[in-house]
Amino acid sequence: MKFRMIMTLFFVFFSSAANAQSYVSLSKSMVSGKWYEHRISVENLTKVPQWNPFDDPAPLPPHKAIAISRDYLKKHNKDIGHLALGTITIDRVISKKVKNRWKYMISILDRNDMANSFNIVVMMDGTVIEPVEISDPGVVCPEEE
Repeated sequence: MKFRMIMTLFFVFFSSAANAQSYVSLSKSMVSGKWYEHRISVENLTKVPQWNPFDDPAPLPPHKAIAISRDYLKKHNKDIGHLALGTITIDRVISKKVKNRWKYMISILDRNDMANSFNIVVMMDGTVIEPVEISDPGVVCPEEE
């Protein structure tokens, strides 16, 4: 009985450790009173092309990032007529393990209700990062140690 309990505890601990992923938080925002976070796994971040803005053009040009965000909006909303492009910024991804990765932060304004305005994060490989609802914006997602 004691041996089975120890083996069960070992299996649960090992499974949790094996399934745990390290994430990098890209942004947090509040939409309609709920907090959301854009996260990317360290594994997926390593797949995004490196970029040195001093030496090379962006791997994904801004107009293509905007087109990707527009396609994302159309896929998730039937009516996008009340939505407008607010700003587009290029931000460095802050990570301890993965260097020289950048993202587009595209703000979308809801003309009917500014509390429903939100961000779309597009990585330099064209991947859109889906937001995850979080309960506490002060809690840091499991990042790389």
